[in-house]
Parts: sequence; C-alpha cells; structure tokens
Amino acid sequence: MNGVIFGLASYFIIVVGISVASTKLRTIESQSDYIVGKGFGSIVTGFAAASTLASGYAFIGLVALGYAMGFLAMYQAILAPIFDFLCWRFLAPKIKELSSKYNSMTAVDLLSTMRGDPTGLIRLLSGTAVTIFMFAYLGSNIIAAGKTAIVLNLDYTTAILASSFLVILYVMAGGVTAAYWAEAFQGMLMVAMCLVMPIAAIVHIGGLGAFFEKLHAINPILVSWSGGKVGWPLFAALWLWFGVAIGFLGQPQGLQKFIAIESKEKIPGAAVIAVVFNSIRQYFPLLLGLSCRILFPTLEDAELCTPTFINSFFSNFIGGLMLAAVFAAIMSTNSSLLLQGTAELSVNVLRKGLFKKKPLSEGFYKKFSQACTFVFGAVALVLAFLKVDSVFSLNQLAWAGLCASFGPGLMLSIYWEKTTHQAILAGVISGTLVTFIWYNGGKPLFGLHQGTSSFLITTAVIILVSLLTYKRSEMEEAAG
Repeated sequence: MNGVIFGLASYFIIVVGISVASTKLRTIESQSDYIVGKGFGSIVTGFAAASTLASGYAFIGLVALGYAMGFLAMYQAILAPIFDFLCWRFLAPKIKELSSKYNSMTAVDLLSTMRGDPTGLIRLLSGTAVTIFMFAYLGSNIIAAGKTAIVLNLDYTTAILASSFLVILYVMAGGVTAAYWAEAFQGMLMVAMCLVMPIAAIVHIGGLGAFFEKLHAINPILVSWSGGKVGWPLFAALWLWFGVAIGFLGQPQGLQKFIAIESKEKIPGAAVIAVVFNSIRQYFPLLLGLSCRILFPTLEDAELCTPTFINSFFSNFIGGLMLAAVFAAIMSTNSSLLLQGTAELSVNVLRKGLFKKKPLSEGFYKKFSQACTFVFGAVALVLAFLKVDSVFSLNQLAWAGLCASFGPGLMLSIYWEKTTHQAILAGVISGTLVTFIWYNGGKPLFGLHQGTSSFLITTAVIILVSLLTYKRSEMEEAAG
C-alpha cells in the first residue's frame, strides 16, 4: 500500500508543479485571461478536451456498465467517438470563427449573441441552466473519488476534500491555463492506464481465449451484442447509447475548448488527439468491467470494480499510477466544470446579464470569477456528501441536461438561418424542464433514457417556434 500512496502522491505533486509553472508563464490580468486564456495549441487542446469529457464516469460508471451489461454496453463505445468527431468537424471551426467575430468568452455567450437577445433571458436562463447541471456533474465526479478511496481503505471525506480543494486552488490561482495544462498531463496518464489496466486484467485471466470462454460460462448474454434483449428492451438500450453519444454535441465545457484554441488551423490536430483518446477511453474501460466480472463475480457494487482491481493486484507504485489515472479523470473534468460554472455565473448571469449597465473593472471581475470558483466547488462538495445518487445516474442526468438545454439551440443557430431568439429561449427552457421531467417520469414509465428524448423534443420545440416567429427583416438586422 505504501507504493500506491507514493504513486498517487507523485501524481498530485506533478499536477501542482504544472499548475504553478503555468501561472508563472502566463499571467492572469483580466477575466478573459482567467476563463478563455491566450490561445492553446493542438496537443494541449486535444488532450484537455478529451480528458474534460472523460470524468469519473470513465473509470467508475463505464467500467460498471461493462461489468453489468457485457457487450451490449459496447454500443456506447461505437457511437460516442462518431459524435465526438462530428462535433470537431462541424462545430469546432464554426464556434472558433463566430466566437472571435462576436468576442464571446463562452459558448453560452455566443448563443445569446448570434440571433440577438433583446430581453437578456437567453443569457440569464441558459447560464443558470448550465450552472445547475454543472453542480450535478461535479457531484458525480466527487462521489467517484470517494468510492475509489473507500475500497483502498482511504477515508471518504479526506479523499474528496483533498482532491476537490486541490482542483479549486489551482484553478483559482491559474485559471484556464493551469486547468488546461494540468488536463493535458492528466489525459496522457489516463490514456496509458486505460490501456494498461484491462490488458493486465486479461493477461491475469489467461488471455483473450480464456476471457471469452469464462464470460460465456458465467452468462452467455455477456458476450451477446443484444444482451439477451429483444423488442422494446433492446430498443431502450440502444436509445440510451444514442443519447449518451449525442451529448457530445452540446457539452459547454467541451465546446469551450473550441473558443480557447489558438486558431482554426490548430483544430484538425487537436481533433485527431481527442477522437483517438475518446475511442480508447470508451472501449478499454468496458473491457476492464468485463474482466472484473470474471475476477470478482460477486461484487455488490459494480462501480467499485476499478479500485477493487487495483487493490487486489497492484498494491505498488504501478497501482498508485492506476489510482492516479482515476483521480486524473475526476480532477480534469472538475477543473473544466469549475471554470465553466464560473464563466456562466460571472460572465453571462452577472457581467453581461444583471450587471450589464454597471461598468466595473477587470480587476473586480477577475477576483469575482475566482470567488465563484471557490463557492461553486464548495456547493458541489455538499452535493457529494449527500450522496444523492450513483455516479452513473448523476452523470447521465447532467450530460443529458447540458446537451438538451444548450446543444440544439447552438447547432440550429449556426446552421439554420430561420432560428430565432424566441426559439432559442424556448429551447433553453424546454430542454431544462424536459430533462428533469423525463428523468423522473418518462424514464420510469417508458424505460427510455432522458438523453435522446430531451434532445429531440427540444429540437422540435426550437424548429416549431422558429417557424412561428421568423421574420426575415428582423433576422437580417440581428445578424448585423
């Protein structure tokens, strides 16, 4: 166990060192420096974007799905990289170009600008909606850290406080620069351990042949692409995976990377890194979950697969690096969520919302953004202490809510000229409400995941309201 602690401690020291170095190389003089930065290259952006969207779900929730569902969960691994690629191919260049044109600091800022926002409600409500779902997302990640700690005989409270406050402090100190550089390192570590852990598990089982034989012996359904489901249950499972994959098109903390990248020319290189990384972190955790089904067939909580595997076979420095990869997945996402939540509150809700007519200094907004980061992280910690739901459930609620309330309006604004500001506002409201209603009502009633349902309903609402409110002269005037 001393080796595990040493490996984990080494990770924390490196992250702190990277964050401190970043604050020395790129000083923060304004709110824009804190939230957007001064431009990042392909490598940093690619790894930061991929690690941001990985979260504790990668090593906790996704591994648990492999354990419980077998090959049926592979549909997520197939679909997610496809939608990630579509996001980089069709949204990244447009968002970079338009954010530069409109001087937008966040994707919500851009959304409220492209078609006009005469009442200011698009900015205010979308910023608020994103902030609410960010709390759930952060909470799920912090819970993942706690679950990992328990299996390794580490104190739950100490683990989540230490990992959370470290992220809060380095984000407050270095803003987006500290976050992105740390995320790039964390992403590299995650890729390495995503590969090492399932390969080590399969070798321990006896190779791929033994892997498939033992899975089939436990339950033939585990190696079936239908998971033993037919009809509506199979449709519901595929609906779930499609909903998870489509979420890549509307995650503000991911889209923020397109604003912060140095130029459009850097996007292809970043896209290759991000999509390859995403493919690895989709398939290999599922393989680890399947391996754990063989190694630990009586595990009561499937979300404890990864820490149980580390504790059982790697109580040394390598185990510490594996554990560090879990915390890297958690902390890399948390840093971006903290920044995004901070941006929505400080930029969209306050600076360009409630305080729009009150000229305040850059120094004030910089300090206010840092204060928002601290408060935002502290509230998410409270949610984690309450342990309101599983990592998977909380993560999927946040993932669906962020995409539905934000994604359809942004995509239609970019690619459909008849999208109106009234429709965007209706989309923000309906996307938020439908996600919560479907999560608590539609999902139990129909067995269909909220991701696809809320996205499609919100898209239909925006199209309908646009057709009812579109006036060519007004849209031409709004477009400038």
